[in-house]
Amino acid sequence: MAHIHEVPETDRASMLITCPANAPSWADPLPYPPGIAGEILHRRRLALRHDEAYVRELHARRDSGAGEWPETWGFVLTAEEEKAILMVQWRLSAAATIAAEYLDGLPPDQAGELRLDHEHGAIVVQVTRDAERVRAELQSIVGDGVLVTVETVRYPQAELKLIARRIAGLSGLTWSSLGASGGNGRVDVQVPGDPDEARRLIEEVADPCSFAVTQESGTPRAANATASPASATDQDRYGRAQIAHKRGI
Repeated sequence: MAHIHEVPETDRASMLITCPANAPSWADPLPYPPGIAGEILHRRRLALRHDEAYVRELHARRDSGAGEWPETWGFVLTAEEEKAILMVQWRLSAAATIAAEYLDGLPPDQAGELRLDHEHGAIVVQVTRDAERVRAELQSIVGDGVLVTVETVRYPQAELKLIARRIAGLSGLTWSSLGASGGNGRVDVQVPGDPDEARRLIEEVADPCSFAVTQESGTPRAANATASPASATDQDRYGRAQIAHKRGI
């Protein structure tokens, strides 16, 4: 198979259809920077007010000892802002359950992945065809409280799972993580060794456009390298915040 990974970066939407291996990851691969800059980015991703003056004002109010300040998020926010986050997350979770059932009802060669877009209060569904019809139908079912976005992808989720199983059973390949649920329309593989060598091995059993390889350290060796979803930490904090909220902590 030809080596096709190192190509100029183009529009992600078109790459999901033509060659997902080269599509930029939907998640920002960079961690939160330290200090106020990190808080601003964190707040933006959670659709909170995030201008620097306001963030510094929150710090001053907290430091004065006035008001209640949740401590589960890793940045300064008010109790009212936490309630707003929890409400948005609850709506997204409910909509995701509906969307998952909808995807289960589609033909296996059409249904792709489902992910949550916390920053925009949306659920994102991937299909191989009829994207606009799927979006309209699902939006009517979910209602106006949550935005439904649909992406067209080359590979259905059922095919990606088969590819992932083939890669997992490949003799001579050492990998540290492997999965077809990263939201990138492909199988993402993380390896502790040389990613180029791993890529050559995987191309023996999988279409080069169907997978991407990343070093275990997270440092990419090729343009298609991907990273763990940046929202994973937020999801964990959301879970802890829910527990604290229910317990009245």
